[in-house]
Amino acid sequence: MECKNCGYQFVPTLQKGFNEQTKLTACLLYINGLSLRAIARLLHTSATSVLSWVRKFALENYSKD
Repeated sequence: MECKNCGYQFVPTLQKGFNEQTKLTACLLYINGLSLRAIARLLHTSATSVLSWVRKFALENYSKD
């Protein structure tokens, strides 16, 4: 593509990663007892990604009291 104003050529970027709804769904599935590997298989991602989403969710929503 080309900028109409200056003529600069660029390639539009595609969205990378998963949206927040998918990440929240993964966290809720984990809270309800599904394993990290099973969630990863359902969402076609790695168990490491699911683990990082769950950890981030826990840090944002639960206190250590």
